[in-house]
Amino acid sequence: LCHVATMKKPTAYALLSRLESAGFIEVHSEQAGNRPPRKVYTITPVGRDLFRDLLRANLSAADESTYAGDIGLVLINFLDRNEAVACLRQRLSRLDALLAPNPDVAAHGDKLNLGIALDHLTAMRHADRDWLVATIARLEREESMPAMEESGSLTR
Repeated sequence: LCHVATMKKPTAYALLSRLESAGFIEVHSEQAGNRPPRKVYTITPVGRDLFRDLLRANLSAADESTYAGDIGLVLINFLDRNEAVACLRQRLSRLDALLAPNPDVAAHGDKLNLGIALDHLTAMRHADRDWLVATIARLEREESMPAMEESGSLTR
């Protein structure tokens, strides 16, 4: 899941605790042999109903995606064009690294549900890469990029 979600373990355990308090899951401990005890989480019937309702809502929703990197694009003319292009080339290089084959991901590729999610992520990264290559080319061929005023002030 780490390839399609950015939730940290403490957040996941806090959510599990809240789900237990609300009656959506049950928790018990078990121990096998000399291993330390582990918590086992079981969804309740009301939890299963809620899960299916939330899943239907999630699958049928269209995302209004925003990307953290877009704020830099809005402010790109605070840099000189060569520096801005160099930064975008670094971004392209990092994106290419994300698109490189990953054996850890390939090991899970036989699971249809994970495969669909990873296919979506890969398609979005390819689209981002295509846009980035075109944007770099556009900035390189433009005669000039409007610069911000020396004062650095923004006007509305």
